[in-house]
Amino acid sequence: MISLRKSAEPSILAANKERWTQELLGGNDDALVKRKYALGPIKAAIIEETNGKCAFCESKLLHIAYGDVEHITPKKWEKALAFEWFNLTLACDVCNTNKGTKTDIFDPYSDDPSSHFWFVGPFIFATPTASLAAEISLVALDLNRANLVERRGERIKNLERNLKVIVNCPQVELRKVLSEALLKNESDASKEFCACSRAFLDDPRVAAMM
Repeated sequence: MISLRKSAEPSILAANKERWTQELLGGNDDALVKRKYALGPIKAAIIEETNGKCAFCESKLLHIAYGDVEHITPKKWEKALAFEWFNLTLACDVCNTNKGTKTDIFDPYSDDPSSHFWFVGPFIFATPTASLAAEISLVALDLNRANLVERRGERIKNLERNLKVIVNCPQVELRKVLSEALLKNESDASKEFCACSRAFLDDPRVAAMM
């Protein structure tokens, strides 16, 4: 999980959310009303601000799924927030299902995950000073489920291969360029599991080799 920032609210949402909310609160539970938050321009903006990744587990998902527009505060409990821009994000099918209607889930838009989660290899843990929401999210979302650990492990192995190339490069200037490129590219927010990559690259033992 990485820190996310809300982009500008799509004009179609700003222009219509009050009416849509009143329709929903007025008892109109029609599926089309509920799904208006997933309209093209709205979902496109959410995909862009999350880099097409699940806001919770950082899985790239658009190559195999449409991605779910997720309510950080479940609309089941707070219908008034169903069309609020700050309450919408992107989630993979698994995190969306695991989250369900739980309310105490960590919000990566309002707090920095790096203060609450830390990585040991491909495994993610709550820090000693983690919030209750972080600890709940770690378990409820199953952020160490087998396929995530496997894919984050593959990410680390790829970093190790790149690191060996750098270490074995005899040319100092080239080694410097390769190191800078690795740090820049693999730490970029658009990369899948970049929080895990950042933790690996920030390790003093790794930094000393670059």
